[in-house]
Amino acid sequence: FSHVVSNGTELAVSEDDNGIARVVFRKDNEIIFDLDRILPDGFKLATPSYLQTKDSVLDEEKEKSGFWRACFDSKVISMGDWRKPQEIFILLHEIGHTHQGALHEKLFEGKPTTRSVYDEQKFTAEVDSSLERDAWAYAVKAARHFRELLGIDFFELFNSKEELFAVIYGA
Repeated sequence: FSHVVSNGTELAVSEDDNGIARVVFRKDNEIIFDLDRILPDGFKLATPSYLQTKDSVLDEEKEKSGFWRACFDSKVISMGDWRKPQEIFILLHEIGHTHQGALHEKLFEGKPTTRSVYDEQKFTAEVDSSLERDAWAYAVKAARHFRELLGIDFFELFNSKEELFAVIYGA
């Protein structure tokens, strides 16, 4: 996948023979930023072909290959089918999840000791909601960072705030 934004920067997505993806921003045929730089140590971007062929990947993660998600056990971000440039926000969101280790642990400190199904479901929904909000906040902040430091405006990929919100609330 490749897309050029208005300032002439190319968003380029590629896959190597092992199914590892690379997402870079290029200007004048030079890489100005590689998203691997913001991944935590040990994490990589993976395509469905990578997830299906690696023994180290859990069966549950293999079943969900092709969907955008952070897989903590195998330390990969499973990439979906990149069809449009707006999906950079989904990738930044998933990268946001990879940075939530400490937040995730902090949220689970307050886990209820009662075993009622209602308490468990309510607690899980509250934690999931907090983690999702945090990951989307990371994505928006990262996009602002790219706009301010590199002049890459991914917000321009949307015709309106409502289109951006549709990605955020629909993912």
